[in-house]
Amino acid sequence: MLGVGGARAASGAISVSTLMAFLLYLFYLIDPVSQLVEAVTQYQEGAAAISRITQAERLSTEPTEPTEPSAQPSALREQTEAATGPASVRFEDVSFRYRPDLPYVHHQVSFEREPR
Repeated sequence: MLGVGGARAASGAISVSTLMAFLLYLFYLIDPVSQLVEAVTQYQEGAAAISRITQAERLSTEPTEPTEPSAQPSALREQTEAATGPASVRFEDVSFRYRPDLPYVHHQVSFEREPR
C-alpha cells in the first residue's frame, strides 16, 4: 500500500496528505479486523469441538452383561459370594484399539491394582 500510494503521490495523482490520511485509516482498521479474524477462528474451533462431542454422544454403547446373581456363571457366583474384603484388579495381556482398522494403542499390557 505504501509503495503504490507513494508512487501515486510522486506522480501527482494524489496529495501526500491524502496518502497519509489513507494510511492512518488503514492502521486504525488493522486491529478490529485482526480481532474479527481471531473471533471467527475461535468460533470455528468451538463449532468443531461441539461437532466432535455430538459425534461421541451418538456412538452406540456396548450391551451390558446381566448383573443378577442367577444370570452369572456358577464359578463367578461362588467367587462373588466368597469375597468379603477389598478386591484387587489384575489385567493380563490386554490389547486395545479404538477401531478394528486402526493399530493397537495398548498391546499386551499387564498390571495389577491392589486395594488401599
